[in-house]
Amino acid sequence: MPTEGLVLIGCLIPMAVAGYIDWRTYRIPNYITIPVFLAGIVFAVAYGSLASALAGVAFVFVLGFILCSIGGMGGGDWKMMIALAAWFGLFDVLIVFLLASVLGACWAFARMIRERVFKRWIKDFGRSVYLRFVLNVQGTIEIAKLPEDYRETPKNAYAFGVCLAASAWAVFGIGII
Repeated sequence: MPTEGLVLIGCLIPMAVAGYIDWRTYRIPNYITIPVFLAGIVFAVAYGSLASALAGVAFVFVLGFILCSIGGMGGGDWKMMIALAAWFGLFDVLIVFLLASVLGACWAFARMIRERVFKRWIKDFGRSVYLRFVLNVQGTIEIAKLPEDYRETPKNAYAFGVCLAASAWAVFGIGII
C-alpha cells in the first residue's frame, strides 16, 4: 500500500472521526487517539522518520502541557496533537497546529459576532490591554479557562479537535508530508 493510503487509513480518517466526535460532544476518545499514536510511531519506524516523529511528540507534549495547565486546551486535544505529531513529525505538526489555531480563532470570532458579543469583547480586551501595558495594572487581562474537571463545557468553548483534524487534512492535501 502506498504511503498516502497508510496515512489516510492510520491517521486522517480516524482524526476526522475524532474531530466529529469532539464537535458533537466536546470530548475526544482515547480509543481513537492512542491507536493512532501507536500506528504513527510504527509508521515512523518503518519509513525512517522516527527522530522527527519523536521530536514532534516531545514538542507537542510540552506545548500541550502548558496549554492544558493554563486551561486553554482540553486533554483530548492534547492527545490528538500528540498522535498527529507521531505521524507528521516536528515541522509538519507545527504547521498543523498553527493552521488549527488560525481556524480556531476564526471560529471563535465568528461565534462572538453571531452571538453579538464581539464588540463588547473588543472593548473589554482593549481596556484590559491598556490597563496592563500602559498603566501597568496587574491582573487586568482575563483569559477564559476550561474547567479542570468534568463539569459542563463552557458555552464559549469550541471543539479544537475539529480544527486539528481539518488542518491535518489540509496539510496532507497540499502535499507537505
